[in-house]
Amino acid sequence: MSTINPSGTPRKRVLRVLIASAVVSMFLIAILVWTLSVGHYRNATIEPSSKQNTIATEAGGTVIKAAVGEIITVDLPSTPSTGYKWELPAVPDGTELVGSSFTPPPAGTFGEGGIQHFQLRATRPGSFALTFLLKRPWEAEASASTTVDLEVR
Repeated sequence: MSTINPSGTPRKRVLRVLIASAVVSMFLIAILVWTLSVGHYRNATIEPSSKQNTIATEAGGTVIKAAVGEIITVDLPSTPSTGYKWELPAVPDGTELVGSSFTPPPAGTFGEGGIQHFQLRATRPGSFALTFLLKRPWEAEASASTTVDLEVR
């Protein structure tokens, strides 16, 4: 007759099952967070402020009016922890990129994205299309894009 040592095999099996369950749970949570962050880009809303800032969306259609010399800020929802960041690959003649920055979400919020800011100065009158691309640095194709129209008087 065989006896089972209370500190032996059954306890190790239980530990292996618990570890495997934890790994699978973490993987599923990671997939859920990624899915929600991708949906965040597709369902973003436009919330302009009085300082010529605008939250742009994938659908585009946002128009900003500015005077020559004025600095405008385009704010885009961003979750760089996923590898995706917005970029402005071509700055139109008549505008100049003054700076860019990122504001993270409030501390303690899990899986939330922040806001990526692009500051541009209008250098001459005209209409300009600012096309932003959401992509990972190592990928050739963008996963999303948005265009903001800038009208400088």
